[in-house]
Amino acid sequence: MSERRRLHLNAFLMEAGHHEAAWRLPESNPRADFDLQHWIRLAQLAESAKFDSLFLADGPALIGTGEFRPPGQLEPLTLLTALSQATSRIGLIATVSSTYNEPYNLARRLASVDHVSGGRAGWNIVTSAGADEAANFGLVNRPDHAERYARADEFLHVAKALWDSWESEAVVADKSTGRYADPARLHRPDHRGTYFSVAGPLNVERPPQGYPLSSRPAPPRTARISRPGTPRRSSPLIRRTSARPPSTPTSRPGPGPQGVTRTA
Repeated sequence: MSERRRLHLNAFLMEAGHHEAAWRLPESNPRADFDLQHWIRLAQLAESAKFDSLFLADGPALIGTGEFRPPGQLEPLTLLTALSQATSRIGLIATVSSTYNEPYNLARRLASVDHVSGGRAGWNIVTSAGADEAANFGLVNRPDHAERYARADEFLHVAKALWDSWESEAVVADKSTGRYADPARLHRPDHRGTYFSVAGPLNVERPPQGYPLSSRPAPPRTARISRPGTPRRSSPLIRRTSARPPSTPTSRPGPGPQGVTRTA
């Protein structure tokens, strides 16, 4: 008998709605983008409907001119942290660009959201190609296509090394001896690469999932995002039951349909 396939549902949430004029509907809140209660209602509705996850798109620049549609939005990891306290099961996925972030800061923020949410954080990895985005970070010229993806490849490698810098059993928390952590189970990645030099270890303990769920578009032929032995995840709709690796930092969850499950 063939294995039963499962359908995974993800709610792609956007302010007052996906249409640029949705804010003008009589029943719409034109300031929904900055109304936390609006986002909480959407998150709770998606969770009650048994969606696996909710997803927030993002980009580091204003959308258009702002004349005819809401041009901005709350920073997604901040918003997801708030939504984690109003929900209990649904996965929380945010788009964060690898082009205009640093691995240490982002690894720390994602690990923090994973801890606060009880292991529900997800990262939609993108690169940023817009000239307006580049201008917000002091760049006259945009990074070219190949460079953006090569940087993203190294970025993800460093982020995983930082999450691996704490083994699962690193925290002892022995009150009788006063020993909080086992230094032998903390590791410095000491990464030296083309784009990043990061010593580590991370100053946040290992995320509950081991690695926050990651999703990304299929990489172009000229660049490689997934490393050998790392399963590709092109959709932010699934979570692996083995997402938290064993205690050794070199362990990786293996591919296979048995590792996929609903989050709601």
